[in-house]
Amino acid sequence: MRDSGWLGFSPATDADIAKAQKRLKVDLPPSYQSFQRVTNGWRTLNEFVKQLLPVSEINWVRKLTPEIASVPTFERFESPDDEYFNYSEPSIDYRAKHLKEALQISDFHDALVLLNPQVINATGEWEAWFFANWIPGAQRYRSFGELMQAQFHQYVGDEWSPPKGDADLPTEYIGSPGSAKRRAKVRKPPGPIATLEQLLAALEDSNLARKLYPKAKGGAYGPSPEIAALQKVIAELGRRRATEAIEPMRRMLDLEGVREFLGNDLLHALARINAPAAVPILDRFIDNHEVNLAGSALDALMIADPDKARESALRLLAERGTMFSTASDHLAQLEDGRAIPILLDVARDPSTPEYDRKGIGQMIAAFGREGFDALAELARSPERSLRQIAALGLMYCRGQPVHETLETLAGDPDAQIRQLAEITLQVAGPRKPFR
Repeated sequence: MRDSGWLGFSPATDADIAKAQKRLKVDLPPSYQSFQRVTNGWRTLNEFVKQLLPVSEINWVRKLTPEIASVPTFERFESPDDEYFNYSEPSIDYRAKHLKEALQISDFHDALVLLNPQVINATGEWEAWFFANWIPGAQRYRSFGELMQAQFHQYVGDEWSPPKGDADLPTEYIGSPGSAKRRAKVRKPPGPIATLEQLLAALEDSNLARKLYPKAKGGAYGPSPEIAALQKVIAELGRRRATEAIEPMRRMLDLEGVREFLGNDLLHALARINAPAAVPILDRFIDNHEVNLAGSALDALMIADPDKARESALRLLAERGTMFSTASDHLAQLEDGRAIPILLDVARDPSTPEYDRKGIGQMIAAFGREGFDALAELARSPERSLRQIAALGLMYCRGQPVHETLETLAGDPDAQIRQLAEITLQVAGPRKPFR
């Protein structure tokens, strides 16, 4: 495999695909069938998915990984279809009721690749998901083909822009595939549109919020109907970019009881409003002791004021507190290499716990070429712990000239480092000219 650079298998035959379709009682989507006719499965999609399954082994997620399909879920609010099915914008929002109907086409290591038969477009393509319990949602694509394109561009270190939205929305289905009760969901025309004045009043009156959104439900594991209605009000004000809502939202965030149930919704809405007056509010909550809320505030600030987000993330990184990992992730997204010296200081600090030091390599790798150069430097260190960090980090370097450094580490005196380097060399494939 390492010599050939091929991570695939022998092609699936038409008979293989037909047999799977008969077993599952579905017509598999075109791009997935085309892929299987080239290679019946795939080795190591990324660091989280070790294999795409052969067509004979794919099955419903409720059968292959029931612990995922049975996880209690609830939706805070359901985005309008024109927003939800806009694949040209990155989104992790997903309709939880679709999860138990999904077709699992990968093994389950740290993540899953799923095909969603509840959303099918005019060409027969099913929606495709990259799903992991550490993602607060699912990365959704309009087809398996687009998911694979995104993975490829991520691997080589290129930016991938999804095609612009379809003219027609896909068909959404109710009922399991093959079920006699399965039918296309009827899209109802929107109800009466609330005025801005009504929405602002509903922020401070949950009864009015219930009148505006009488069908808002939280469910057994979700919020109360009153909270669910307020979430819809907040989301709608954010969608309208209503600057008039900034001050009342700030007052709500100052109330601990409100923050507990609505804090993330309020911060997300303030980011969507994206006005200068919202920035100080978002920045203030980055230092909140509630880590989940602080992470949401940093997410929101990246949208509202990326420069401010950079400085706040650098400060949090230097503080080495509970937001350390989150700050590093955000700085990598912003491609701010000023984080790398801080990460290297943490790696070299003997007081850093062993568990935390092992994660530093992956954090450094997220910074592209600058991160690779830093890891290559660590690989030349006389200290075993630093070479180990380098070996772990190089596993996550995509599209970088890793071979020379890995080949050096493959001759390391330490057996564990040698093993890590050999595994990464297998995944990297044969040496190619780096552009």
